[in-house]
Amino acid sequence: MKSIIYYFRLSLIFFGLLMIVLINGCSKEDPNDIDHDEPETVLATKSATIGSQGGTLSLDDGTSVTIAKGLLTQEYSVTLSKIGNEQIFGSVENRNCYDLSGLPAGIKATLTFSCPPGKEKELIGVFNYDPVTLEGDQPAFTYNQNDGKIQILNITLRDPQVQKKRWIIEWTDGFYGGAKTVILSVPFYTQAGGSCWAADATMMAKSLYNFSGIEVEISDFLREMGLGIDDGIDGYRFMKNLPWNFKKLVPGAGALTEAYFSNFAYFKSITKKIDEGSPVLLQLSNYGHAVLAVGYKYVPGNGYKNCELIIHDSNGVFPVNAVKGTMYTSRNWDWIFLGGTTFTIYYMMYQNPGINNDVILQTIGFPTVGSDDMWLKLNQVKGTIKNSYSLKWDINEDKGYSWYGNLVGSAAKKLDTIPSNVKEIEAHVPVYNSDLSSAKECVVNFKVTNMKTKKVTYSKNIPVSIGTDKKPKFIDIKADTSEWLKNEGDTTAIPYKLDCQLITTSGAYLDGWNAEFLIDGQTPVKKNYLKFKFSYLGANGNKYKYDFDWAKLKNFFTYYGQWKGNTYKYHETYINEQNQVAGYQADIEYNTSRTKILNLTIKFTLNNIDVVYIKGGGMDVSEVAGEYTYVKNGSTSCNNLSQITFDYGTGTKFTGFCESDSYISLKIEK
Repeated sequence: MKSIIYYFRLSLIFFGLLMIVLINGCSKEDPNDIDHDEPETVLATKSATIGSQGGTLSLDDGTSVTIAKGLLTQEYSVTLSKIGNEQIFGSVENRNCYDLSGLPAGIKATLTFSCPPGKEKELIGVFNYDPVTLEGDQPAFTYNQNDGKIQILNITLRDPQVQKKRWIIEWTDGFYGGAKTVILSVPFYTQAGGSCWAADATMMAKSLYNFSGIEVEISDFLREMGLGIDDGIDGYRFMKNLPWNFKKLVPGAGALTEAYFSNFAYFKSITKKIDEGSPVLLQLSNYGHAVLAVGYKYVPGNGYKNCELIIHDSNGVFPVNAVKGTMYTSRNWDWIFLGGTTFTIYYMMYQNPGINNDVILQTIGFPTVGSDDMWLKLNQVKGTIKNSYSLKWDINEDKGYSWYGNLVGSAAKKLDTIPSNVKEIEAHVPVYNSDLSSAKECVVNFKVTNMKTKKVTYSKNIPVSIGTDKKPKFIDIKADTSEWLKNEGDTTAIPYKLDCQLITTSGAYLDGWNAEFLIDGQTPVKKNYLKFKFSYLGANGNKYKYDFDWAKLKNFFTYYGQWKGNTYKYHETYINEQNQVAGYQADIEYNTSRTKILNLTIKFTLNNIDVVYIKGGGMDVSEVAGEYTYVKNGSTSCNNLSQITFDYGTGTKFTGFCESDSYISLKIEK
């Protein structure tokens, strides 16, 4: 993660923050952000003129500001207001927000705020901050447990650089009673780049329903928020836009956000939400990271110091280290706030309703460029050079991703289509089991579908056993083009869909993702050999057979066979990218016993063919006369060759078979 920079947007009436805490660097402007901001309200307000004689301005709830006699040299109009839906901290229980304005820079005053009586002082917080720059601190104060009054004596209200006009008062209750541990079972995913917050939001979303058609992925949150995997999320978007987009992406669900400066109030609110069945997305400004709180542990004694949060850390690091963790990682109180200052603000988002008790806990990662642990590639091999076309999450695409060519010797380039001479699909994806009570036997199904023909051209099931040790199980998949690239003679661009699903051993769906890509139209194959083997039962009893080896080239041929009387006719046609005959046609006719070939005719169409080699073997050398070569526009003795016919059964040509299989091999170069 990158360093944190603080900015805020100011509009006290309508729009909230101008510049917000940034995590992971600068974020793009969201044109919809003000649509999701709620205006502040003024719950109560009083104004008074205070001059050299000093004075006190009070609200009905007991909040007041007092200026001592002799501090002011002229009269000032002072306003004290109680604010609802405060632009940063919002409106939550156990919090009051105030605005104080009208006094000159550097003046000292005594402030009094109201709080419920009988609280522990360490569970009360006071934050004074500048809503423009967000600079602030937590000043020293006294607290009267009998009447609940908080007092701050002789504090400088503001100075020329920092306009500390906002006052936030928070209080909470401690843990009481015996030891307590609560853990919610929540699906787990790892992040790519700085998409920690999006990975956490995806975990939250998939804890709500057993998704089978409406599931969302990390890339969906990035797309809706307009943030790339390395952009991170700022405080404004976290507080205002993320819950709105969560509701948009997860039908029937909602999300709410809160902000805290008091460590104790923050921690208590987190545990309360977990008790209510909701995991809590935490934006830890001090780490520049976001995690998902899924549980907590409390042991009586030493107050909050004995509390631990149990988090899903989308870093997915195993074993856990001092900073990075994985699923169900325990972090103590000090870790959560390590590096925080007196003006650090902590954000949280929780969902409504809580998790589904039947939530699926076995998940599979969705690959992207930018992740070390998961990727999806279409590879093209040229000698020792291996070019790759990789899936990359893309916020500018409706489907949330695009394909990039990572070509050797050049920069990555976004592609609309993938070249037809790719050699293989390669995938490396993690599978997780966040059910720590039971190991699971599952299956990863990797399927490719030709979307033009609606035919599945490749499908493979890979058994996988996922333990309870919090470790991902990585699945590697590699399929060459002969297994999945089934154009069946179609030379136009072909859309393909790749489905990667995690299923149970009985076939029930658990989790998955899909990716689409477009393959360029098929082109003629270069420098390929076609071998014909044929023979018959000769007079001397020697047995010969027919065998046409076309397995590696069958995608480029149309063929058919039919019976006619007591003979079988077989036809092969090699076509070009315009779906025209562009190489040769072969017709073979043999009798029903298949012991004798009646006719074999090979017709060459020489358009788009540069060289044709015809070689006979196992035949009478004097008849075959070695190797015939046709060179287009060449000057060989065969340069007028346009059709070759081999007639069998008549004995007119190539009759001197040897006892081994005879053959004719063709080499066609484009």
